[in-house]
Amino acid sequence: MITPFAEPVRGGITTFVRNLSAELTRQGADVLILSRQGTPDKGVEVIGGAPGTFVRGASRAAKEFEPDAIHAHGHWYAARAALDARGPASRVVFSFHTRWTTRGIIKKTILQKLVASCDHVTFPSRHSLESNRLSIPADKVSVVYPGSDVRTVDLEARDRWLCEFRRRRCEKTVGYVGQFHWREKSRGFRILLEALAQSPLDSTGLAVAGSGSFLEGMRKYADQLGVSARVIFLGEVSNPGFVYAGCDAYCHASLQEGMGLAVLEAMRLGCAIVGFQTDYMREVIKDRMEGLLGDPDPASLNDAVARVLTESVLAKRLGEGARRKAEALFDWAQTARTFLDLYGVTQ
Repeated sequence: MITPFAEPVRGGITTFVRNLSAELTRQGADVLILSRQGTPDKGVEVIGGAPGTFVRGASRAAKEFEPDAIHAHGHWYAARAALDARGPASRVVFSFHTRWTTRGIIKKTILQKLVASCDHVTFPSRHSLESNRLSIPADKVSVVYPGSDVRTVDLEARDRWLCEFRRRRCEKTVGYVGQFHWREKSRGFRILLEALAQSPLDSTGLAVAGSGSFLEGMRKYADQLGVSARVIFLGEVSNPGFVYAGCDAYCHASLQEGMGLAVLEAMRLGCAIVGFQTDYMREVIKDRMEGLLGDPDPASLNDAVARVLTESVLAKRLGEGARRKAEALFDWAQTARTFLDLYGVTQ
């Protein structure tokens, strides 16, 4: 696999590559991860360097590995390295993880030809496929859902922050897991803070796991709204299982997703989930069956979160529905089998 990121760099691509490679290994594949950023580890080689340098280094390392298939992730330089390393009998699969925002007809045309040269191109959701708007031969394209990671729960960490919320006189708690590297994700989180400032959520606590360039702005906005005493910013968390397990409601207040793995993790742990009526969330969650989806404004979000926090029967039903769907549809073993078929590897 050729990827821009590996541990300890956090984010959707890192999580996807880590879990997929682990499952492929469990199913008998020999997997080597070539990453531009991260820390060398068992099965992980970090090439580093500028994009061009990485392309040359990753291509050379991939050729030496003599793979049956090369799976590139997310960035153009991963695709370029995979194509340069492709042998006469090996397939190249490229996976989109978010929407490419390349501007300019020349650059877009070059990228389009690059991706179309791969043997197969995958997207993590129908929404992601439709939003990328690239002209790729239809027989090369498919949607492959990621699995939902079964997170372990650090009970001591959960109890610590719940105790802190009680000290701050918060009656209920809401969880949020996400990175603050993208403007639209952060704009969705701002709406959550605004909803938290309104009754009846004015005694509700919010636990936030994640980091990024927009995080400091979110801290300042919480201060401006007067809710900072009820918001615990946990920073980067390697395993957010304790956040999912400790919250009374999980709120995925994001306006930009390809396939948000945090939502799938929350579903797998049976959280009562609240989010926006975005294309991505409607694809993952059926409103009022596996979660509550409202309009992307503070009043609508406030109402949806308040319902989950006050109606225990509803919260339980939503959580059970979410868990069943995650187990049935978002399963890493199933995802790995699908990719093995795309790789052309006999199982």
